[in-house]
Amino acid sequence: MVDRVVKVGYRDPTVEFVTSVKPTTQSDPMQQDRTMIDILQHGDLELFHSSIIRWLMDPAGEHGLGTAVLQGLARRLADRGAPALLEALDGASSIDTAVEVPCADGRLDIVVTTTAEDGAKVRFAFENKTKSVGYAGQVEGYKSVVDHVVALGLCPESFAPSVDAPLLTYYDIRDVLLEADLDEVGSEFRALCRHYHRWLERELALLDGVVSAAQRGMPCPRSGREDVRSLRDSVPENTRRLHNLVFLERFLRWARSEGHPLGELVWNSHKNDRSGVWLSDYGTHLDVRRRRLPWPAPLDALLDERAEDGVGLWCHIELWDGVYGEGGAVGQVQLRASCTNKENNRAFRRALEQAVRESGLSDDGVFVRQPSSTHQTFGVIGWELAREDLGFDALLGSVTGRMGWAAS
Repeated sequence: MVDRVVKVGYRDPTVEFVTSVKPTTQSDPMQQDRTMIDILQHGDLELFHSSIIRWLMDPAGEHGLGTAVLQGLARRLADRGAPALLEALDGASSIDTAVEVPCADGRLDIVVTTTAEDGAKVRFAFENKTKSVGYAGQVEGYKSVVDHVVALGLCPESFAPSVDAPLLTYYDIRDVLLEADLDEVGSEFRALCRHYHRWLERELALLDGVVSAAQRGMPCPRSGREDVRSLRDSVPENTRRLHNLVFLERFLRWARSEGHPLGELVWNSHKNDRSGVWLSDYGTHLDVRRRRLPWPAPLDALLDERAEDGVGLWCHIELWDGVYGEGGAVGQVQLRASCTNKENNRAFRRALEQAVRESGLSDDGVFVRQPSSTHQTFGVIGWELAREDLGFDALLGSVTGRMGWAAS
């Protein structure tokens, strides 16, 4: 598998908020430096981005850039250990591009086909994710119908870690366009290239700025307009969810880099639950006996008894407003347990409630969640997160401190 974590081709996320955006008479970040994409209201549409990126890859496109974009992306893939596209381009007598190509497993977002002098063809499928997340099953299905699959996403977190494909991001698209001379006098279509580049600059700066502020424990940047309290009011919900997911994924990566045992678990993430964006280690389950610090005796004994019964316990971090929160609760941390019997579940909940009261944890904001009637899971105990809990250090302390699970 190509390493897609070390060489992802995006800027340091500590950049200042929206540094690349030129201010206009309006100070709302979503209105600054308005582009054709904003007027068309297509910025959140995956098919729109697939279409314009396909057009930029087309050597015969009206943009007049020739193979500059395709070659620039191919060089970045080669630098990351995936030279197939660059090699195919070097020996190609013709290059064809297409969008939304039907196949047995659905539709291929972007397809690039190179034809060599001897007629040999090589097909590359680019699976594009703008504000959604790509998973292994979808990518693996496409490998049977093309020669190579490339993951193309807004950011590195646009694809699950289990995806086995070389990665390109919209940061790469932005940088390749920056390398091209878009100001050169040429086709009138060159203006569309410039507007798309400006849209990428603004959107990626917004992502980096908001997530960077959150990871450092800083307030979410404000829009600056008197009639808009914060960015939450001017950024679409799907974008806010993606930014919360990126924050959680980068938090987990940071915990691993710090050598914290929290990073040893196999975490799963999800952004489309009605309740919010979450990160959970339900795939491996937390061994309560690995806790470095014991919880108060009544609760500790109860959890150990539950573990002896073979019942899985796992950690669940959920964000609602999350990095866009202004006040009050912006998410929750929960320690969950599997549930196999309703009567046992009710008895366990009552015992938990008593243990939480006796240990004094209820005075510290810890609560016991009601059992679910539709799923075989049970939120054992939890506590709310405030906006100030979302710095990486603060979140780690909130997750592991009350859980009694600290680094050795």
